[in-house]
Amino acid sequence: MSDHRSLELAGIEARPGQSPGNQVIIADFGEGTFGISVDDLLEVEQIPNVAPVPHTDDWLHGVINLRGSILTLVDPARLLEIGDWQPTPQSRMLVVGRDDPVALAVDRLRGMRQLQEPVSPEILDEMPGKVSTYAEAIYRDGERYITVLNVRRLLDDADQTSRRSNESIVFAGGRAPAGDVSEVERGAS
Repeated sequence: MSDHRSLELAGIEARPGQSPGNQVIIADFGEGTFGISVDDLLEVEQIPNVAPVPHTDDWLHGVINLRGSILTLVDPARLLEIGDWQPTPQSRMLVVGRDDPVALAVDRLRGMRQLQEPVSPEILDEMPGKVSTYAEAIYRDGERYITVLNVRRLLDDADQTSRRSNESIVFAGGRAPAGDVSEVERGAS
């Protein structure tokens, strides 16, 4: 759903007079509060049953079935190295990405708003984990900071890293780079 229907179903209403391109959905996960552009967002849903996928990266919680579509459920807190997602009744998933949708597991939603002036970029130096690498801007909202993430780049980088780490083959109880012929393999020929 690219309209606001799924946001309304999740109890989040767009504020009148604001276009979706200027808005972010606010979510808590890991050690912070983050904003994700509504332009990147397809849906907001409760998290259905998760089927684990063995031998995958620790940030990949598994796969879910969303109305017949199989999506990967990703832990953005773990990707950013700021904690681990643990399911609770307040947990939600944010489905992002147009071509290859992915579900992000978040601890809780805070709403949707249009953020005004970002704070000074020097605050990025104080951000934990890899947050500063994927922050587009940081805003102050009362006593809390909201970091707007570049979700596309975060997921692209995670995918690339995952592909590189899986380019090896398993042999004789260990791992070797793909294309490397071990003594064990030569002896078996």
